[in-house]
Amino acid sequence: MSNTPYTHRSVYLIIVIILSASCKKLVNVDYPIGQLGSVTVFNNDASAVSAISGLYSSMSSNNTSFAGYGTTVFGSLSADELHNASSATYDDFFNNSLTASTSALEINIWTPAYNYIYQANAILEAIDNSESLSEATRKQVKGEALFLRAFCYFHLVNFFGDVPLVLFSDYKANALLPSSSSSAIYGQMISDLKEAQQLLTSTYPSNNRGRVNGPVTTALLARVYLYSKEWKSAEVQASSVISNSAYTLHANLDSVFLSSSKEAVWQLIPVPATSNTPEGTAFIPGNNTVPVYELTPSLLKSFTPDDKRKKNWTKNVTVSGNTFTYPFKYKVRTAASAPVSEYYVMMRLAEQYLIRAEARAIENNISGSIQDIDRIRKRAGLPLLSVITPNISQPALLDSIAMERKREFFSERGHRWMDLKRTGKADAVLAPLKTDWQSTDVLYPIPKSQILINTNLKQNPGYN
Repeated sequence: MSNTPYTHRSVYLIIVIILSASCKKLVNVDYPIGQLGSVTVFNNDASAVSAISGLYSSMSSNNTSFAGYGTTVFGSLSADELHNASSATYDDFFNNSLTASTSALEINIWTPAYNYIYQANAILEAIDNSESLSEATRKQVKGEALFLRAFCYFHLVNFFGDVPLVLFSDYKANALLPSSSSSAIYGQMISDLKEAQQLLTSTYPSNNRGRVNGPVTTALLARVYLYSKEWKSAEVQASSVISNSAYTLHANLDSVFLSSSKEAVWQLIPVPATSNTPEGTAFIPGNNTVPVYELTPSLLKSFTPDDKRKKNWTKNVTVSGNTFTYPFKYKVRTAASAPVSEYYVMMRLAEQYLIRAEARAIENNISGSIQDIDRIRKRAGLPLLSVITPNISQPALLDSIAMERKREFFSERGHRWMDLKRTGKADAVLAPLKTDWQSTDVLYPIPKSQILINTNLKQNPGYN
């Protein structure tokens, strides 16, 4: 098995051509699946690894899609974290003025997600049809494809709610699929991730953390169980990741988002390999320039003066006498040419502590929950709950966990936006901050062009 991710450029180019050719279609994507069948791509281990590596490359190179910084920008604008400081770009997310014709919904979320799902499905089918793969490669690549399919569906269902559940690469059979319920999609995610757990080992198949191993699937499964309110299962899965000695919380917050991060459970490797992250480019302004996005006053006020996260993960710039504060988790602005020191962190250990803290709190394991949240508070330089409020009530503890999630994951992969929705707090938090907020704004509209293609799709409430 290859130890170098994102190689075999011919396969990557096939995937790029496929994705580019189908950018205007949904589940009605006419893929030349034969190009990725077992005869062409899966006739040996190297070609199977090339196919899955090409899928990662597609996700990494599409900077503004949901797999890139799009999830961070869209989610942060929709929530109470970011607003535009120098541009009207994506203002409709901040202003809750999205319509079914908003192009970013299709171009940056819906179409890329389904393209990656199609690719994962084609890989899964080719694996099942191939008789030339070693057992080790078969398990590894199949586990990765199952994980990536679940990862895509997690974002689709949290952005749009009920969506088509596409499990095969036959575009004719999928063209008019109706939406499946969110609960059914969560069930499929759990099934895919549990199967992937059985297939993958704890060893990363690459010389970095850019391809998925067993603990990565466990980390996503913990999150999915949390969102599904299966508290005990969420605790068990998070505990598995936390107990793995390969991962550790960095005492130095500036180390968390480096390419060498030991807190990172899964990273996307920049494409081309000579680049740093596009998120650094998106958030960090040039010299004497107003940043495109600015952190909101409500987010900044949530930090206490002694919180190291505000010091290390935000930065100020003053232009023409006006001061702006922007996210500074990634420190390198120039995507290319600068030495590569940062990879895009998709999942990290801190989330697992806060998943377990929340699950334990709801299960009324108050002391265990306090231990977990205190790991995050201690690193941030905050007083420990075990010292200042050892007898904290369950509701107050859950509020404290929600606050730590807000401060820990601000401007990071849409965590805050999804947290507000899954906990039912979106109306209470966002209505006072947003103009014309409606409860139906918690879901984005299904792109109009997709409803025209597939008449079995139904528009989300509030957008008809």
